[in-house]
Parts: sequence; structure tokens; C-alpha cells
Amino acid sequence: MLHDSRGFTLIELVVTLVILGILSVGISGFIGSGVSGYVSARDREALQGEARFAIERVGRELKNAVPNSVTIELGGKCVSYYPIYSSGFYEAPSGLPLSVVFAESNIINANTFKGKKIVFSPQKSNDFSDAKTIRGITKSDIANVANDSYQVTLDKLPTGLSTSPTKRFYVLGKRVQFCFESGQLVRKEGATQFPLSKNVLVSGSAFSLQNISLNSHGLLKVQYTFSQNGETSVFDQEVPIVNVP
Repeated sequence: MLHDSRGFTLIELVVTLVILGILSVGISGFIGSGVSGYVSARDREALQGEARFAIERVGRELKNAVPNSVTIELGGKCVSYYPIYSSGFYEAPSGLPLSVVFAESNIINANTFKGKKIVFSPQKSNDFSDAKTIRGITKSDIANVANDSYQVTLDKLPTGLSTSPTKRFYVLGKRVQFCFESGQLVRKEGATQFPLSKNVLVSGSAFSLQNISLNSHGLLKVQYTFSQNGETSVFDQEVPIVNVP
């Protein structure tokens, strides 16, 4: 006996196609959301890493600022300071020359401090613009006093120098600026500058200096706003600033 062979009806085919379409849309949406989530997480992690680097760099450098050299500029969009190139203690005779002691042995290399600026008890910004220039120091100027400390006699320094309660002096490095500008956090030193972060929302970022006193530490507050591909992160940083010279 012969049996009739039957295939799918048109309705069954249509229903099958509809079900397959629904499944494919759901699967593609699931895969798409997973990929989108991965991309967002990757971008977020990259932005967080960039933020951590910038924040750590600013904090580490400003901890090495010469006392009272930190200044806020351009309405809080820039902070400037003089880094400590070297420091030591001095004797205060009635007249010149002035004798200072460097607690480091690399001064034995001639002209290490040639052309550098030196300050004693800096208390205001003018003390840095009026800083005295050290003449070239050569090996013949140096006397090893004890415990790897080296004493240098500085002449050509004018009278009327401010005195420090701890008898400390500071040799200034080149002036450094950190600025929020053009969507970046930029570090500037002389004619050299480079970005620490390229994803900064300048309108939401600023520097401010608080508790300015010669008898206590100051506090630099920094608000960073980083933004990339729709991801925005806000960070607040506090950096203690040494003011007592």
C-alpha cells in the first residue's frame, strides 16, 4: 500500500521562520550587549589607569616643592612650584662669604650647581623672583667636613638675606607648572611640556590652595574630571604642602 508523503505546510514554514527570527534577534542582542559591556569596561579601565597615573604624578612632584613656592594661577586652572634641586644647612656669620653645607657627595663633581638659584627662608613669591644666583662651584671650593657632608663657601651674595629658623637653604630646580587646558592635564618646565592626560574635562577640573601659613603645612586641593566615550570620572586629591622653611 502506498502512503502519501507530506512536507511542511506554508503556515508551519512561516511560524518556523518567525521563531528563528526571534531567536536570532535575541541572540544577537545578547552578544551585542556583551560586546558593548566589554568595550565600556575596557574604556573605563583605561580612563581609570590614566587618571591614577596623572594623580600620582602630581602628588609625588608637589611633595618635593620648595616651601612657599606653590602658587595657583589662571583662576585655578594652573599650579606652579619650584622643585627642590638640593638643600642643606648654612652658618650665619656676621658678614660674607656665607658657608653652606650640602649633605650629598655628588657636589664633588665640578659645576653641579652652576647658574642655579638659592633661597634662604622663602616666605612669599617675591623671594623666588629675587633668588640669588650661585656662581660656578668647582672642586677647589669644596671641603669635606664630616660624614660625607661637603662645605662650600659662597661669595658674591648680597647682604640682607632672610634667615631660616632651622638654618636651611634650598637650591631651586626649574619652575614647573601643571595646567588644565585644551582637554588635557599638561606638565610644563621651561620650554618643555607634555600631557599627563588627554581626556580631561577642563570645566570640571581645578586647583585650590588652602591653609596658607608660615607656621604650618598648606593643603593643595585638586579636582579632576576625566571623560572619554561617554564615561566620566571625578576625583578629588589633597596634597600636603610644606610651608615652614
